[in-house]
Amino acid sequence: MKHIILCIIFLITALTTPLLAQNKGKKGSSNSFLGKVYQNTTAKYNGYFNAQLKLDEGIQTLTDQHQDNYNQILDMYKYMAVTDAKSAAAALDIAITKAAVDIKLHPRSDFADDCYLLIGQSQYVKRDFENAQKTFEFIITAYDPKNKNSPVNKPLTAKEKKKAREKAAKEKKKAREAAKKAKAQEREIIKEAKAKAREARKKGNRDASYEDFMPKKEEEAADEKGEKPKKYLLKHRPIRQDAMIWLARTLIERAKYDEAKVWISRLQEDKTLVKSLKGELAAINAYYYLMQKDYASAIQPLEDAIQLAKRRKDKVRYAYILAQIYQMKGQQQEAFAAFERVIKLRPAYEMEFSARLSMIKNTYSDDPVALANAEKQLLKMLKDEKNEEYWDQIYFTLADISFAAEAPKKAIAYLKKSVFYNVGNKGQKAEAYLKLADTFFEQEEYVNAKNYYDSTLTVLDNKDSRYDLAETRSKSLTDIAQNIKTIALQDSFLNIKALVDAKDEAAYLAIAQSIKDQQPKRGGKKMNKKNRGGVVASRRPSIGGGAARAASATKNKKVETFWAYQNTDRGKRDFQKLWGSDRKLTDNWRRSSSINTGSEVEIVAVEVEEIPELTSQEAIALFKKIGVPMDDAAAKKSGEKVIDAMAALGTLYRERLNNIEKSIDILEQLTKRFPDNKYKLESLYALYIQHQQLGNTREANIYRTRILKEGQNTKFAKAIENPNFLASEKQRETDLQKYYDDAYAQFKAGKYSDARNKVDAVGKQFGNDYAMKPKFALLGAMCTGGIDGVDAYKLSLNEIISKHKETPEAEKAAEILKVLNGETATAKPSRPTSSPTSKSGTDAETGFSLNAGSSHYVAVLYDPKKIKQTDAVASVADYNKKYHRLMRLRTSKFLISIEEPLVLIRRFRDRDEAMKYVNEVKKSSVDYLGVEDETFKVIAINQENYKIVVRERSKWKTYLEFFDREYN
Repeated sequence: MKHIILCIIFLITALTTPLLAQNKGKKGSSNSFLGKVYQNTTAKYNGYFNAQLKLDEGIQTLTDQHQDNYNQILDMYKYMAVTDAKSAAAALDIAITKAAVDIKLHPRSDFADDCYLLIGQSQYVKRDFENAQKTFEFIITAYDPKNKNSPVNKPLTAKEKKKAREKAAKEKKKAREAAKKAKAQEREIIKEAKAKAREARKKGNRDASYEDFMPKKEEEAADEKGEKPKKYLLKHRPIRQDAMIWLARTLIERAKYDEAKVWISRLQEDKTLVKSLKGELAAINAYYYLMQKDYASAIQPLEDAIQLAKRRKDKVRYAYILAQIYQMKGQQQEAFAAFERVIKLRPAYEMEFSARLSMIKNTYSDDPVALANAEKQLLKMLKDEKNEEYWDQIYFTLADISFAAEAPKKAIAYLKKSVFYNVGNKGQKAEAYLKLADTFFEQEEYVNAKNYYDSTLTVLDNKDSRYDLAETRSKSLTDIAQNIKTIALQDSFLNIKALVDAKDEAAYLAIAQSIKDQQPKRGGKKMNKKNRGGVVASRRPSIGGGAARAASATKNKKVETFWAYQNTDRGKRDFQKLWGSDRKLTDNWRRSSSINTGSEVEIVAVEVEEIPELTSQEAIALFKKIGVPMDDAAAKKSGEKVIDAMAALGTLYRERLNNIEKSIDILEQLTKRFPDNKYKLESLYALYIQHQQLGNTREANIYRTRILKEGQNTKFAKAIENPNFLASEKQRETDLQKYYDDAYAQFKAGKYSDARNKVDAVGKQFGNDYAMKPKFALLGAMCTGGIDGVDAYKLSLNEIISKHKETPEAEKAAEILKVLNGETATAKPSRPTSSPTSKSGTDAETGFSLNAGSSHYVAVLYDPKKIKQTDAVASVADYNKKYHRLMRLRTSKFLISIEEPLVLIRRFRDRDEAMKYVNEVKKSSVDYLGVEDETFKVIAINQENYKIVVRERSKWKTYLEFFDREYN
């Protein structure tokens, strides 16, 4: 009955308040009680409520995108772990707009500060941390009750000022009365305390004093100063302390850790901190340490956060992170107890499974018995149907155990199974790929390492601290892996040729048959004569070294259509032939029912058709087809490829990997196998230096003697006799490059005579035997063209072509000649990476401005054959509305020519803002234009350059080159 009465009162209030609030009388003004109620009600349950829904929607969108990687310390906030927040941008922009409108409509409502906080939170989730920081700082300043000049406290009417003075006078009077009352109470308390002390002394406590019976003054002082948290049961709670917490979060994201700590400490010392915020503050304090990877310091804040968190799912996440930290620090007992606590908190099954897996990890050590027991438990988990989705994680853990048991081959097999059984878990797949890559790298199997690092980069989050190392190693191994494969391939070719020359028919026929077996047959299945009527392995070893791999490059890529999508019965029969007619309708039907943990090859029983044996002529024809050299001249070329690859590896092992031993090994192979190769002296010198570095004096002296004997008067012999020789040569090269750069700068500035004088004088300063002769010749020709005209320019270019054949400069000279003769150049001449600029900030060659601070436009280039101009403009406008609503970008069409339509987007504050947009769009061409377009391009152009292009459309291609050079 009581609840019904309250509901009726609320309804009457809700219905009458708007009417009363609209009354222009004294009681009905916007500052009256009912007016205030109306403002608060409409502010809270209209704009603010809907904005909060949109913020929650954006956070949920990002949360759903993130997939936890339980092999790494979990992220505190899932929605902040997503690299790109673009998918939530539309919802967050709407939240900001609604909150801003709510503030404008109800500036004096109690929920104006809540709306500002919501705007800041939306900006934070959008990763717009700079503006989020400004918003939170505004809230802290504007809603500080002590700041009389704050924006929200400043605009008061005369009536409001009068009321404020009256209220202040009443409060002073109350304060005086309270002080008198407090003094009277204090006298009574002292009197009572003295009486209690006398009683205590009578009972034998001679040391009793009245002060022992006085109440604690600290508590009284706290009450008087307002240093206890206020209670807001029915009143609106100010949001200023929330803003401080969110400001600390924002500063952490911006890596301003010292500033963040100041705010965290201030809140920790604030005795008025609302109880409901203490859990959030503890979590932010833990986040502060986690983001700096100071895991030891994060332990206590995490413990506090677990105790104070309101939501169970937050408690579970904090508990799991805490358990992971204990495990990482090697505190096995604490980790075990923490994982048990996670399970008791009833998490989702995925987290519970990972917690149980981690508890098993805690049980094993270097003890073989413990390792065997842990492996047994994991193999048992594989048999449980509900764990089928997590086989990838189980196999990964089994690999860890195998590494601990010093069984790397077994571990590698488990890691490959982890990758094979992974379904959609990118984080777990990245861990397995990276582990395989690192393992092969440590084992110096660089081809496998390169392949697995490449695979890692496709699934590893680029924010991961290990991404840069994986990318660096992948790039470092590119040339190394290519040279290793070249050596293996050419060696296999030379081995086959040797067998053919020796007429060892049985041996080369076996190799040819192996290559033939690995080529696909009808239906795309691999056939093997030896497996006739038996089984076919889904992955077989390469036979004949690189030759088999070369043969595999000719595979037919045709794939049969799945039977369920065919109209005939042939597809169904093919399916049943391969998989069996009694295949049950079940998930993961391709998986074998039995798991052979020791094998890394999946075996599938199929019928294999008969393959006729190859003849000698067919084998030789196959060898020719895949590139095996069949005469001495071709064999010599193969040998030269091996020499080039070995010499390159000697340098790459040393410079890219700092693997001196590996470099020595390959160079020694080179000198022994090809004694008179073209890199002989260079290799001997490298071996001499590297043996010296390793302290192998005897071996170093052997190579020293060989160089002095076999390479007299060469730079290598001079370098041994004079240790400073190479350093002086290097300095000479540096000086020559600087000399060229100075001459080129003069040419770019239009000082052609000065530039040519420097070119003509290069021989006097550096002697006739200097490097970069073709470069200086081309620069001299360009200067001649600027001074003496086109005819002289053509003569100089022809001279370069005849004197410096087969050089890049000769090719450039030929291209320039074609242009001068009115022909179409087949290739764009390369230009320097940067162009000198004039004092006015313009490019001296093109006349385009380099003003990065001016307003910019963005132009979208696309193929008009694939999309209509109106559709392109509409797609870009929709994209901007969805992801950049608040930037108020204007989209229009623009024609450079009939064949070159553009979409023009106005406008961006400066170059940085425009390029941020350009780089974002480059990643999502389909989402942007709605069609696949390989010619799709987005560029930025400032207003000055846009005006030049509009006046002279012919300069558009020149600007594109300028953009590629200066902006990218």
